[in-house]
Amino acid sequence: MIVNVCSKNPVKIRASKSALLCDEFFKDAEVRCVEVPAPKTRIPEQPLTEEEIYSGAKSRAMIGFKECNYSIGLEAGLKEIPLPGEDLPRMNFTACVIYDGTSVYYGQSSGFMIPRKVVKIIEEYKVQLDEAWRRAGLTQNDRIGYLEGIIHQLSNGRLSREQYMQEAVRMAMVHLLNKDLFLQQ
Repeated sequence: MIVNVCSKNPVKIRASKSALLCDEFFKDAEVRCVEVPAPKTRIPEQPLTEEEIYSGAKSRAMIGFKECNYSIGLEAGLKEIPLPGEDLPRMNFTACVIYDGTSVYYGQSSGFMIPRKVVKIIEEYKVQLDEAWRRAGLTQNDRIGYLEGIIHQLSNGRLSREQYMQEAVRMAMVHLLNKDLFLQQ
């Protein structure tokens, strides 16, 4: 069995491998990296809505489906949290789409709040979360999302981005493993 992970980000690749192989969803799978640049997905570099996040993950999975049994698209982004009386704060989460050449299977991670000053930088300068985090003085790393991730910093080292993204892959696998149940009317 061959599974394409549609990203060059090493964290997304490790998270997918770990969720698939260590959890024994596909224990004998060969997991490959297939780069799918964001412009090909027609989704902004920094998705700011649930629709953009899921569309990006789905587009990556479908574009990267080449010579494989399954392809995985992972997309992280920010969604507004509609809280009455508050300036709409944003929460980061990751969507996972698994594609088998015919059907798509969805999952997502839990979410975590992003500080307003970081969101303002993203909106004003049209930069990715990594860059906004750096501009806010919260890291010196240009690509924190390729390493331990912002969640690692916010959780005081208790949770890595890899662990966080594994959750999204696992939830998409739950959908795939129970696809017949979802087809029932």
